[in-house]
Amino acid sequence: MSKKNLLIVDDDSDYVYVVKRCLQKWPNVGEIMIAENGKVALDIIENGDSNRSRPDIVLLDLNMPVMSGEELLDELDQKWGTEAAPKTPEIFVITSSDSPRDRARSESNRFVRRFLMKPVACATLHEHLHAC
Repeated sequence: MSKKNLLIVDDDSDYVYVVKRCLQKWPNVGEIMIAENGKVALDIIENGDSNRSRPDIVLLDLNMPVMSGEELLDELDQKWGTEAAPKTPEIFVITSSDSPRDRARSESNRFVRRFLMKPVACATLHEHLHAC
């Protein structure tokens, strides 16, 4: 299996630290990128990071300032929802929201592969990532 570049999109620096440590233990990890909100994530998804790397997988929180995860998903749908999308990453929504509405909206988005509730055990995250 080839290495996968991952993008963590979350405004909680403590959570980002824990997830990054978990991802570093995954044997198929490539570059790990960080975005503190959906706006920064959208730029990385569209243009790559400072190394011009693009993410293969995005771990996306829903509740963030500037641009929420939900707004990011809407933006991706508007840009690539009805046409052939460029290589878009697989998105895992990882949130503390237990709202049935958030789950339904996320799971109905064609870019979302999984909807997971925080906290996610490292082994569980590795299992989901391995399926990609």
